[in-house]
Amino acid sequence: MVTLACSDGALVCPVDDLRHSVTLTDMFDCVAPSDAVVSLPHISCSTMAKVLDFCRSREPGAEAPEADDRLMLDVHDSEAPGAHLELFKLIQAASFLNIEALLALGCREVALMLQGKNTAEMRETFRIENDFTPEEEEALKREHAWAFSSDVI
Repeated sequence: MVTLACSDGALVCPVDDLRHSVTLTDMFDCVAPSDAVVSLPHISCSTMAKVLDFCRSREPGAEAPEADDRLMLDVHDSEAPGAHLELFKLIQAASFLNIEALLALGCREVALMLQGKNTAEMRETFRIENDFTPEEEEALKREHAWAFSSDVI
């Protein structure tokens, strides 16, 4: 058993549940995992619980995201308030723990959230403030006309 000291508490799990994390398996190659406490100060317990659920649901060696994995992420309602924040926390955790399949799945989900949206819709989805003045925006559009030939990705 391994104790995962997260930013807001601790989780205890079997070492096998962490087999998809390259970071942790490399660490356990150097240090015996029994009674180990792994400090994860930038990952919350709720995010780590989702990471563990993902790892438990995957077969060893299964790297490519599967069709039903989107439901596992529990962010399939990408229009719900705060859904993208949870998704980004999950992507950050997958990146830090080096879990390629979860990182790919998270990035694919972000791409699906952006698909078919223009700049204004993307800003609205991710609550990004437009810090350009109308004059600056027009200058950018003139300077980079090729990028604005189609306002939808």
